[in-house]
Amino acid sequence: MTLRNTARSGWTVCLLAISLLSSAGCRAKFEPIVSDLSETFDRSDIGPAWRDSGGKYRIVKGELSTQAAHHHPIWLERQLPTDISLEFDVRTTSQDADIRVLLFGDGKSTNPDAEGCQSSGYELVFGGWKNQLSVICRAGQTDGGHQRARSDWPVVPERTYHFYITRKDGVLSWYIDGHEMMSWSDPNPLSGTGHEAFAFDGGQSEVFFDNLVIGPYHI
Repeated sequence: MTLRNTARSGWTVCLLAISLLSSAGCRAKFEPIVSDLSETFDRSDIGPAWRDSGGKYRIVKGELSTQAAHHHPIWLERQLPTDISLEFDVRTTSQDADIRVLLFGDGKSTNPDAEGCQSSGYELVFGGWKNQLSVICRAGQTDGGHQRARSDWPVVPERTYHFYITRKDGVLSWYIDGHEMMSWSDPNPLSGTGHEAFAFDGGQSEVFFDNLVIGPYHI
């Protein structure tokens, strides 16, 4: 084989690899979280561990912040355990609240519909719809996706809340400041390729996230 043919063969392999990566969503398989992962955002740059889908996230005085993300999450480039324990601190400066977090999503998508649940995983919304409703919703539902909802717990602007979220054997449980917010048992839990990533998210409001810890399920 001539050098020219060898070069052509190499380019063919490269183009095939690029084509395969494109058809797979242009991302490699995430490295799994096998022990507790801790993220404090005590730096100036967000860094390569996160993928911003268009929410213009930034770090402000040791917190991850966004304003008017419009349901463009920032995805952690690590694979969640099937059963998890997850916690973080969060606050908003706005009366409209709309604090959001996604679990077991695809690691790249946005939510095109602010009124429904068209995210790729579970979306937990605290004080959504101008601080009127908090929900757990699930991707792939035709009824809006709301599996649990409550309207009796509005968000207080500038107050820092501590979220603690678990999933064990399909049961998703959400606690705020040590009190149960809501829980839901999914008869068909999201898992596998396309349902393995975590993200912070927001609507129109300014939101700040900090002190994230993720690991396998533990009490």
